[in-house]
Amino acid sequence: SALGTATIGAACSRPGTYDCSDDFRSIAVCNGRWQLAAPCGTQRCVWPAGSPTPFC
Repeated sequence: SALGTATIGAACSRPGTYDCSDDFRSIAVCNGRWQLAAPCGTQRCVWPAGSPTPFC
């Protein structure tokens, strides 16, 4: 997101939205709190301008 990154376990206010985790090692999804959606393994989470969601 433009506001930065997601901290897994932290409260969030837009359910169903995605963001990169704060260490860029996973993708997070908002479900009341930021939850792990997908680990990136050795890749980095990136969210280029114009992309609808982040990816590894």
